[in-house]
Amino acid sequence: MAAELKIPGEFVCCELSELPSRLLRGDFDVIFASVGVLWWMPDLGRWAQVVAHFLSPGGVFYIHEFHPFGGVFDDEQPPGSPPRLRYPYFHSVKPMEFPPVESGDYADPEAHVNLPHFEWSFSMSDIINSLIAAGLRIDFLHEFDYSTYQSQPFLKRGKDGMWRYEDAPKTLPLMFSLRATKP
Repeated sequence: MAAELKIPGEFVCCELSELPSRLLRGDFDVIFASVGVLWWMPDLGRWAQVVAHFLSPGGVFYIHEFHPFGGVFDDEQPPGSPPRLRYPYFHSVKPMEFPPVESGDYADPEAHVNLPHFEWSFSMSDIINSLIAAGLRIDFLHEFDYSTYQSQPFLKRGKDGMWRYEDAPKTLPLMFSLRATKP
């Protein structure tokens, strides 16, 4: 893929837990994780260990992600319905299974995937404590009352392009950012 895109470096395709044995080099000053990564991780402790493994001393890990609390609501309600709880906030070893979608996904609305998918839920304490247990120091945690897309039917888009629960402003954490450093 690197050659095809004409960029230096390499791409590694593997399970995250296998990355330290597949990518033998790499002390990175910055590791960044973006929106939507955590619910695909079956083992958050292993995820945090891999992050810590690849950070150089003094290196920074930064994540901007959907807040786990925002994922507890019923996302299949009619638009304009009040928030209703549906999914667990706390972690379970068994993932939540979602039925196949006939066409399209978040990455390609025209794709024909038609497969079930699985997600795991983690609380904020799970996320923070996994990073601490991996030897990282938490520098800050910020929580936000907006989402970058309409993750729930009761959210409305604001003038700034962000989605919020306008019926009760500043009541629901929908996203967060966290920075951790390797001592």
